[in-house]
Amino acid sequence: MSSREREMAGFDPLDPGADPPARALTGDQVKRCKKALKALEKKLREPTALSKEFYSLPDIRVLQSSTVARRPENRARNRYIDVLPFDETRVRLNSSTGNDYINASLIEIDGRDRTKFISTQGPLTNMFEDFWQMVYDNRCPAIVMVTKFDSLKCDEYLPLSKSHDIFGKFTIEITKIRKDGQLVLRGVKVQRDESEVVHSLLHIEYSEWPDHGVPNSSTDVQRILKRLYHIPRQQPIVSHCSAGIGRTGAYITIHNTVEKILLGELGSVDLFETVKRFRSQRPGMVQTEDQYKFCYQAIADELKDLISKSKHRVVFEATVSVGMDSNPSEAAGYERQGLAMYSPSSGRNLLPQEQELVAAPPHFITRSSGGRGRNGGGGAPH
Repeated sequence: MSSREREMAGFDPLDPGADPPARALTGDQVKRCKKALKALEKKLREPTALSKEFYSLPDIRVLQSSTVARRPENRARNRYIDVLPFDETRVRLNSSTGNDYINASLIEIDGRDRTKFISTQGPLTNMFEDFWQMVYDNRCPAIVMVTKFDSLKCDEYLPLSKSHDIFGKFTIEITKIRKDGQLVLRGVKVQRDESEVVHSLLHIEYSEWPDHGVPNSSTDVQRILKRLYHIPRQQPIVSHCSAGIGRTGAYITIHNTVEKILLGELGSVDLFETVKRFRSQRPGMVQTEDQYKFCYQAIADELKDLISKSKHRVVFEATVSVGMDSNPSEAAGYERQGLAMYSPSSGRNLLPQEQELVAAPPHFITRSSGGRGRNGGGGAPH
């Protein structure tokens, strides 16, 4: 069984009650994280340069058209008159009324095995059915809400006071609720009137992220990341705040950049190009200087956490302290073999038999003067 399969065994990423397993990094991923972290920390030491970088971002809305969003029949469908999706990247509803407009944008991500997003405004009362139509048609596996429910910022598109409710032709049911730090996790089922198909998704509410501001720490953003690492990537995740550009843009930037670093795109530590691209798909993505700087900090924090919690580090420190300290000739033999996993604490990859111990509890391997594990085998225990 691969390390990825061990991670996922018995874990349902759409279940709010399930704790996501730790993300196990490959050797190459550890190296990438360390290199990217070094570059990010250098940038964070130069806040004036980051400020200049943010204010040099172009306002691409002057180059893009939002003709459909400006039509008279669509004015009441927009929460803010100055945040309108571009014609080219707007989400189109499968509508029976002939109006396919919703204030939402597809955030296209190049390459395979990358999370796609729909960035949208906090749903208006008159748009609840259309919002759920978008989620249902696109089979969105998760909704990331980085605002609070209120009449100004985001109306209650979930049945918060009861287990289920009907919004037009969609029945929405909350199946489970759990608090995780400052997050509220909900299991949600969506069913259309004429269909027997039930679409299940995970709803993540982070209401403590302040409007136009940033959280005091990245802890809860990291909680979102660690849960969404395991969400299927075939369909887009919906992310929204109030306007769907500031906090939403920041979260998508953080998520996308960490993902790209793990996939080997070290140039992605330059957030200028990432945000510039996102702004070409939805106006004003990452709205404030503080949000831009927070993206850098949250990405750095997550990389530190991924490195420090890497299972490979635990396994290496336990097994190699046995094999290398007490049997140098055997240790030299390790280096001649083709290995797949890397130990960040010493720069050495792991033997195949050591890799099999990635999921084993650390106490399984003990250090002894004779170079033997608890089970009495020489060298790295089996």
